[in-house]
Amino acid sequence: TTPPCNKEIPRKEKLEFLEGFQIGTRRVRADIELRKVLRRKVLPDLKVEPCEKEVEVLKPLDLPLPIVDPVSVDQSDNKTNFFSGLGLQQVAEEKREEYEISWNEVLSERRRKDRVDGLVVYLEQYNERLRGVCLPPSRSIPDYSRLHSLIMMYIQSNCLHKRDHEIEFLRRLQEERKDKLDNSQTEVKRLEIELSRLKGLRKRLNADRTHTQSPN
Repeated sequence: TTPPCNKEIPRKEKLEFLEGFQIGTRRVRADIELRKVLRRKVLPDLKVEPCEKEVEVLKPLDLPLPIVDPVSVDQSDNKTNFFSGLGLQQVAEEKREEYEISWNEVLSERRRKDRVDGLVVYLEQYNERLRGVCLPPSRSIPDYSRLHSLIMMYIQSNCLHKRDHEIEFLRRLQEERKDKLDNSQTEVKRLEIELSRLKGLRKRLNADRTHTQSPN
């Protein structure tokens, strides 16, 4: 006996089953694409009109400018305890000058890229104010006019150092090649001597063969 035939499932139930998996027939897909095309034709083209560039108003920082250099102010235990409570520590004079040079270079780079904000303006005013204050002999405000020359000197020193390394490497390479050439020439001479010896041996063998084959 054959198994009973499966009952034909209605088309509506098939479509509902496919919709549960977000699957449709080709006809449904064609209808969806057609509606998309018609919607594009109905909607007007988007036109973007250029607007005027908004000018940002620079707001200065509401901070007082120092009258004297902070380093020249007398230090006290209260100031030290206050900074210690904030988790800060005293920095050496050399390190402080290095930090100022690095930070002022950042400011000049922002000024060059036209990224000026209130903080940049305040710090520039701070540096200008300190330039007019009588500073201790051991401390001076960094001058950026020499920064470019210092960078070029650093680059040139690195280039000279690298060039010395390259010259030393080339010298060693030349010596190695010279040693290989000398060894090759020695090997050539040895092979020439060996070839001459083999030629003489061949002549003797030919002479012995001729003497052996000659009638008595």
